[in-house]
Amino acid sequence: MSEDRVTIGLIGELATAIPEDQCDVAHERLEEIDLRLNSEGTFVCHIHTEVPLIDNFGIHFLTNWEVERNRFHQKVSNLGFHIHPDNIHPFVDLWYDGAESNHEELTVRNFRELTKQKDVLDA
Repeated sequence: MSEDRVTIGLIGELATAIPEDQCDVAHERLEEIDLRLNSEGTFVCHIHTEVPLIDNFGIHFLTNWEVERNRFHQKVSNLGFHIHPDNIHPFVDLWYDGAESNHEELTVRNFRELTKQKDVLDA
């Protein structure tokens, strides 16, 4: 049965997007170390918490976020992918699991706009 969910974690834009024909292999490699690749192959996510929304009311903290960010960055780097450390952001995604989540469908343009980066793509 589908329901509303909340996902809390870290997301980072890859320096180079993973080509579409390599996304399945990259997705599997990342999943082995509890990371996720978005559908475009442009972002990697570390999920801190993912639960039904009904179970997650109240205040939540991503504790030790600097430590989490460094671990996340190191895990991604160890697989040969590059994310600039300043391009890693904590996120909270409220979504309905009858469809793709916002963090899985995120585009580079939307990410840069939402994180207020000056180099938003011209497309």
